[in-house]
Amino acid sequence: MRVMGRASRVFVCVLAALLLGLGGVAGAQERETITIGYYEAGAGQGVFSQVMNRIIALFEEAHPEVRVETTVAAYGAFFERLPVELASGVGPDVWLSDGVLVEQYARLGFGLELTDLIDRELDRNQYFGLDLNTDAQGKVWAFPQGLQASAFFYNKSMFNEAGLSFPHEGWTLEDVRDHAKRLTRDRTGDGVADQFGFRSFNQVTEGWYPVIRAFGGGFLDDTGRNSRLAEPATVDGLQYLVDIVHVDQSSPTTGNMFNHFPQNTVAMQYGLFVRTFPPNEAGIDYDVTLVPSGPAGRFAPAIVNSWMINAHSSPAKQDAAWKWIKFFSSEGPQEMWGSLGEAIPIHRDAAQAFLELDVPPANRMVFVEGLQHAVAIDPSPVWSGWVGAVTAAFRPAFAGQVSAQEAAMQAHQSVQNVLDEYYASR
Repeated sequence: MRVMGRASRVFVCVLAALLLGLGGVAGAQERETITIGYYEAGAGQGVFSQVMNRIIALFEEAHPEVRVETTVAAYGAFFERLPVELASGVGPDVWLSDGVLVEQYARLGFGLELTDLIDRELDRNQYFGLDLNTDAQGKVWAFPQGLQASAFFYNKSMFNEAGLSFPHEGWTLEDVRDHAKRLTRDRTGDGVADQFGFRSFNQVTEGWYPVIRAFGGGFLDDTGRNSRLAEPATVDGLQYLVDIVHVDQSSPTTGNMFNHFPQNTVAMQYGLFVRTFPPNEAGIDYDVTLVPSGPAGRFAPAIVNSWMINAHSSPAKQDAAWKWIKFFSSEGPQEMWGSLGEAIPIHRDAAQAFLELDVPPANRMVFVEGLQHAVAIDPSPVWSGWVGAVTAAFRPAFAGQVSAQEAAMQAHQSVQNVLDEYYASR
């Protein structure tokens, strides 16, 4: 056997070190870095970010081949800068979209279609919200992150004090109006009402959308190209809301309208699941039931906040982003996210355990049972535009300055202009 000389041994050691060094560099290069963008209530690193960061750490542990960077902002700032960043090619590789904005980003070419990935790698029946994320062509552009379903909230103490039975699934909009009058009171005896029966206000999801739909009215037609705001039933629904404010005087007109229920000054309201958090913190004695029905039925707005993958990221980054979505949507991370009480988990097993928790409201299963009445809020590539136009046109009616008819006609013209301007260039 030939023994290696000292020079040979040195050469072999140097060569091995070089090879190991090259392997280490190659391994480092194989670790893909992705940027995850998301928004949260409040500024910067609040409680949502704390939980999100823990989930990201678990993801990196499970996927050492991926390194994560984040970009985070409060809701308004996040969505103000996101379209600019995406159009400039510097947007996140995967971001959390408000569910109502998914179609806007998809139509602008920013979102990667996920339909084949979902059908190939996941069981659709294991998740809530995918049906609401499927467009008219059967395509899915975003994967659910958390479900915001609607229910009808009521203050149990106020009903008990008035000697009234609690709302139930058989209630109609006329029941709401009648009870709102009876629950409006001057508790301090100064001649001014300081307890109101119902929150009637100029807002889409928890204000005019479910009521106008229940009256048989609408906003966009099935093509998404034409306004329905001039229809008589739309005017009827708006009139109902305005009359509660100005004829019955059963609704507050000042202050932050989202704060009245948790501050114990409003007896009833429409609300997404996220609205359970403030009254729970305030210790309000309340519960929920299905949203009331109207002449045309029962309509419960639902929002599926969702992850979208950047269509212009590299294939390697898109693959890593898809791994993130699958991880976040699995049972363990969904249970962690559900602990915030911010949304109903979209993984069915995690959602079942979450809904059985012993925290208010007692009838929280209504948020899932009500999904049979769930409706998306007229998705559109110009969603922000048409909602903004309606809100601006309705404002004078809620202020008592113009009639419901005039406000609806103004909204119709404004929304049609938004739609025509968009589709004229397509």
